[in-house]
Amino acid sequence: MGLGMATASMSCCMDPQAQRCNIEDTMTPSHGSSLHPDARSGVRELCRESVEELIKQLFNLHDLNSDGVIQEWELVSLNQAIAFLHHGCSVDFDAVGLRFTELFRNKLDPEGQPVSFKKFRTYVKQVLTAIDTNPMGQEMIVEQFIAEAVSARMLCDEDSHTWAASTTV
Repeated sequence: MGLGMATASMSCCMDPQAQRCNIEDTMTPSHGSSLHPDARSGVRELCRESVEELIKQLFNLHDLNSDGVIQEWELVSLNQAIAFLHHGCSVDFDAVGLRFTELFRNKLDPEGQPVSFKKFRTYVKQVLTAIDTNPMGQEMIVEQFIAEAVSARMLCDEDSHTWAASTTV
């Protein structure tokens, strides 16, 4: 699932607010952990740092032409490839394109202008917080986004001319 696809599918089957959790909830003696409060704080900080690095990797994967910004067509193209990986030939490329064009304009830039890492990071952090406030959970979520983006990039790189011709929005 791409960045926007995750929030949509997660919200279809569960209420993100109901799924919110806090790292302290999972690291208390009642959950079988005897971590000292200082250790819990250290784990939280390590996860936050890791999430930051992972968000940067995700940004770089979305930056298909490596120009240091994410353009609307890059977000659309990568998510069309991810949708193809999930749904095969039955994917509606036009619908996916429209959805991610709208997402880009509603969440990143209303005029469809390229966005910096800072803007992308802010959006990703909002998505992650809506799904899970636990830094360890957020780390796993971003890792899944990255895995899907890597697979989509491999698909695009494998046959970029055919792919570009078949996914024109």
